[in-house]
Amino acid sequence: MNEKNIDIFKLKIIGMITMTILNLALSGIIKNYYITIPMGIIGCMSITIFAFLITEGYRHTSSLNKYMLRVLFVAVISAYPYQWVFGTAKFDPRNFFNSALTAFICLGSLYMYDRMKSKETKIFFLVFITSISIILSFEWAPFAILLTLILHIYKEKEKIMYFYIITGYTVLFMVSLVTLLMNPEYSNEAELVNGIRQIGCIFALPLIKKYNGNLGRCFKWPLYFYYPILLLTLFFIKNLLV
Repeated sequence: MNEKNIDIFKLKIIGMITMTILNLALSGIIKNYYITIPMGIIGCMSITIFAFLITEGYRHTSSLNKYMLRVLFVAVISAYPYQWVFGTAKFDPRNFFNSALTAFICLGSLYMYDRMKSKETKIFFLVFITSISIILSFEWAPFAILLTLILHIYKEKEKIMYFYIITGYTVLFMVSLVTLLMNPEYSNEAELVNGIRQIGCIFALPLIKKYNGNLGRCFKWPLYFYYPILLLTLFFIKNLLV
């Protein structure tokens, strides 16, 4: 039975819960890898959920400019709280590149992609945005950006969409896991662990499949403020534990 009983409101609630789990796992408050890796896998469901919500918002918003400005506003007010929780002592602009900024880049990528006319320019754009996101180290990039584009481009071709997403994250998981097991002293261990965690992005696909196209209860502004409030809460908890 494949009952479509999940609306936007329910997806937002599940996304907020899993996002909380993910940020708690990454915050350093919990030190045990046997706890934080499973938490991270569950939490990475939020990446797929919010990527999907971005594509739906992009399609149905009455004003794309206002929508992008709201997301950018969240990225700006979250910059310092994000740096306080996840940044290093050494100044680095990348310490301010939070998930809301990645969401803004995802929105912009959808806009740009849809305005490309030829297949060649679309391929060039995909290579360009992927390269830039890697160079600038946007959070969860380039995979979150590519995920958002796949959800958008192949919305009407679900089998292809699921194939790309499942294959991509499975390959990332296997490469990260094998590299970590074969070379435990690898210099960038955190990146490998993140690659392992992102297998959780696949687990949100059944929820997306049950989406019924309805908005559900109105829940716009609380979602925008939840992320910076979550970061501030984690920051205060970390300081209390020091």
